[in-house]
Amino acid sequence: MCKYWFIPDWNNVLQFTVGNNFYQYKSGDVVNDAGQMKTPLAGKAYLGLSNDNLLEPIDVVVKVTAIQVTQKNAFKTVQRMSVSNRQEPYLKN
Repeated sequence: MCKYWFIPDWNNVLQFTVGNNFYQYKSGDVVNDAGQMKTPLAGKAYLGLSNDNLLEPIDVVVKVTAIQVTQKNAFKTVQRMSVSNRQEPYLKN
């Protein structure tokens, strides 16, 4: 198992490295994990990792994908349709 923490700033990273209490906005104790994070939207994020097994080393693979969506507004010309009602005579059966 691998413990992880997403840490928002360098001061909390320093607290993490010396074993003191620190602020994190996501944490877990997992073998495999995936997730979508909507925060933070700007700045840096730090990842703290810890092996809970003191005897066996572990291999950790971290894959990060960041997607930035840029919305562009556009205008286009559209035709407005006009609908009108009319009455026509017809023969009843």
